[in-house]
Amino acid sequence: MAFIHRFTDQGRPRRDELDDITQNLASVLNTKRQFGSLGSELGIGNYLASQGARDSVAALTAEIEKCVRLYEPRLSDIELELIGKNAELDLLYSLHGVHGGRRHKLMLRFNTTYGNVRVERVQTP
Repeated sequence: MAFIHRFTDQGRPRRDELDDITQNLASVLNTKRQFGSLGSELGIGNYLASQGARDSVAALTAEIEKCVRLYEPRLSDIELELIGKNAELDLLYSLHGVHGGRRHKLMLRFNTTYGNVRVERVQTP
């Protein structure tokens, strides 16, 4: 259990480690680069320097993957794939990774208007 959950989850059913991974990724990916107190590499933000939508999306995808690899060591064999865009102008990503000997899938929704990221578990058989 993550340290912060010792204070916030009192009285709630115990979360599993994949929930902790999901919350950690949401926190890391919603940190804007240069604003993190741990250093300038925490979070995403350099994609804004790219010219054009295609270059920006490629840079964003690379930044997301880098953050996952750096700040979530509990996931291995990471595969990040851009699926497309929805009606709310979210970029949709599928993230596969191995944790606890099983392959898991997470859905990442990057809101292109506000720059925030939602991370959701996807139930896999």
